[in-house]
Amino acid sequence: MSDGRDLGVFLPYESSPSRFAQAAEAAGFDRLAYGEHVLFRRRVLNAFIALAAASSVTARIRLLSALTLLPLYPPALAAKLVSSLDVVSDGRFDFGVGVGGEFPAEFEVSSVDLPSRGRRTDATLVAMRELFTGEAVAHVDGETDFAAASELMRPKPVQQPQPPIWVGGRSERAISRAAQYGNVWLPYLMTAERLTASAEVLSQRAADFGRTTAVRIAVSCFVYIDRDESKAAREAKAYVSKLYEIEEDTIARHVITGSSEQVAGRLTEFYEAGATHVLLNMCAEGTDADAMLVRGGNEVGPLVRA
Repeated sequence: MSDGRDLGVFLPYESSPSRFAQAAEAAGFDRLAYGEHVLFRRRVLNAFIALAAASSVTARIRLLSALTLLPLYPPALAAKLVSSLDVVSDGRFDFGVGVGGEFPAEFEVSSVDLPSRGRRTDATLVAMRELFTGEAVAHVDGETDFAAASELMRPKPVQQPQPPIWVGGRSERAISRAAQYGNVWLPYLMTAERLTASAEVLSQRAADFGRTTAVRIAVSCFVYIDRDESKAAREAKAYVSKLYEIEEDTIARHVITGSSEQVAGRLTEFYEAGATHVLLNMCAEGTDADAMLVRGGNEVGPLVRA
């Protein structure tokens, strides 16, 4: 990491967590991120399992769940998984949370009421803090089905009082949740202009909640690094369109494509807009993702940190 510009990369769904994590650390990335779904259109591992595998073969790179679908977890189970991963990774875990909802079937199969996902997430964050610290925290109104903690969670996380909380999402509620509970706010499919405006809202909300330390800003960026600009734009749009089942024209301005120099220039706009962390979500799998990982770490990284 240099000059506060943290650059991370997502573990592709089809890649081996151990092999890709080693390659990402060797390429100089600051963190490795992985998302999760119970049911999805793609092959997706559980984030805690994938990142635990990654932690066993790395020593420096930080690990981020981006994002854990927190409303699907009972608070005690989530706390146990978080503390366990922070211990086995020697304090390298950041806990990213989201409310989900774009794939209702995984809520149905998990017996979780979809409309309650936001309230459950807030209440779970509060309950987890109590499990880690033993300190009572003001409970979330309207969500009372979680048992109160009577014992500390052991082992405690290496990072005290708990690993950093990253709150994902682009909505007004997500910004408020980050301002109230998070250390980092992580949106996706953002422009630098929108990030600048949202950063002002985040700062005001944090002040409203009496926060005395700033909530940092991260951004997840879909990228395709290739000197063939036409190919890069085409592949990136097709990848994201298929992943989210939306029209290619809708996401065209949200993908970052081109040569390493062009990609670095676009990413720099996000740092200048207030982000301290950028995560590359590469629009590729297999050997294409491997090659792009090397270009991202060895070429894009030094340019954005310069």
